[in-house]
Amino acid sequence: MGSLKYLFVWTTKRKKPVLVNEIKNRLEEIITETLKNKNMKLHTLEVHPNHIRLCLSATPGISPHQITRILKSKTSRTLRTEFPELLKLPSLWTRKYLATTEKIHEDAVRKYIEKQPKN
Repeated sequence: MGSLKYLFVWTTKRKKPVLVNEIKNRLEEIITETLKNKNMKLHTLEVHPNHIRLCLSATPGISPHQITRILKSKTSRTLRTEFPELLKLPSLWTRKYLATTEKIHEDAVRKYIEKQPKN
């Protein structure tokens, strides 16, 4: 069976710049491990202080919504357990995310991130 290539982008709650240093490193580990365990292939992962971008391949049997739910819940639960300072936020991630199967321009990603609420 073939696979689909997706680009995902999502931001931290209130666009707080918390994805730095040890948190950033641990986030990268968790995403890499989770994708490997779910038989998905990671192509690129960029962790910025207030958002992430990742490109991955998955079988058509798993929807972008399922992929996002798996990654957001696993990373949030683990990071908030290991780094109690993240408990100051009501949640680690916003509910929204960008997912596409097409090549997307940097401007579109920037606009998506800018439109996320800061409250």
